Amino acid sequence: MKKSIVLMALVLFPVTSMAAGDPLKKMAKELGKSLVQIKGVRVGILAFPHHDGKVSSGSTIVSERLTTYLATTKGIYVVERGLIQKLLEEQHLMDVGVLDSKTAKKLGHVLGVDVIVSGTLIDMGDNKIEVNARGIRSDSGAVVAASQAVIERTWKDRAHKPGDESREMRIEQPEPVKEKPNEEEAIEIGYPASGGGRPGRPARGGRMR
Repeated sequence: MKKSIVLMALVLFPVTSMAAGDPLKKMAKELGKSLVQIKGVRVGILAFPHHDGKVSSGSTIVSERLTTYLATTKGIYVVERGLIQKLLEEQHLMDVGVLDSKTAKKLGHVLGVDVIVSGTLIDMGDNKIEVNARGIRSDSGAVVAASQAVIERTWKDRAHKPGDESREMRIEQPEPVKEKPNEEEAIEIGYPASGGGRPGRPARGGRMR
């Protein structure tokens, strides 16, 4: 019985410690402390672009995880990411980007939220990414919450401009193999099937075979 308990502890401990030590979970907790000060606050979380405006899989991975963590915070109502994307597409608005007060007001109206959480990703090398997050009031554009964290880069794709299907993002397709003409085709177009005749001219003997 004791041996079974020890084995279960060994299996569960890494999983538990990983969740507890997730920097994004700590970030969500720090943001939540400020956001709950706004009674009945409704929050929309956008994708996180890289600091140069480019995007990658990490842009949505970070926002998805923050959405999950913030949604478990009492007193905070988080709008589902899928609904945010749908509403933004209908209004022809981008899911990522730097927010000014005018854009914050427009997004707040479209999404029906009090605070918009956005931020940036900075590649630090060695598979480390710095995440900077800010909670922005949609009615005033004021920053009411902020947090910073460093996470492991778990995605493989390169950052690219939004909507740009660059060579790095496309799946490379092998070039089609060019079929060589068979013997009958070679004879038909005037190529000798064998021998020293030149291409495009009849074989020695002055007659097309």
